[in-house]
Amino acid sequence: MYGNIKNAYSVGRYWGKFWHKLPYGGYVSIAKIISEKGLKLSRKGMKGKLMVSFLVFAMSGMVHALLQKKLGSSCGNWSEFMWWVGNFGIVVLEMAIQKAVVDLRAALGWNEHKAFDITLCYAWVFLFMFWSLPKAQFPKYICNAAFGSR
Repeated sequence: MYGNIKNAYSVGRYWGKFWHKLPYGGYVSIAKIISEKGLKLSRKGMKGKLMVSFLVFAMSGMVHALLQKKLGSSCGNWSEFMWWVGNFGIVVLEMAIQKAVVDLRAALGWNEHKAFDITLCYAWVFLFMFWSLPKAQFPKYICNAAFGSR
């Protein structure tokens, strides 16, 4: 169900290479059908790749929100969905930052420092999860405690 934690050095890789590998293939397959057949986007183009990624996060958010509701949660289902969609935004931001860093290094003639880069990236993933999950989860738990889950 889980991949190798060594591959989780970005939020995108955390979700795509490490966490919940079981549903990932199915989500990607459905997203590719929607993107290529329904929206006529190229599989190899950036728009097509971004759409597939967006749809995977949206499907994951929808499934998490629906399961939460099915388990009796009376609050936070929409915020659950939006947290997952927000992760797509973070992945796009990561891609832009990674490209900018590569371009800056090339322009300045700096060498890649793999150990430093990987350490920094793991710290980023940890800090992002440490920062974002409580904002997404705690209000839901407080609301459900106050208004009661079924």
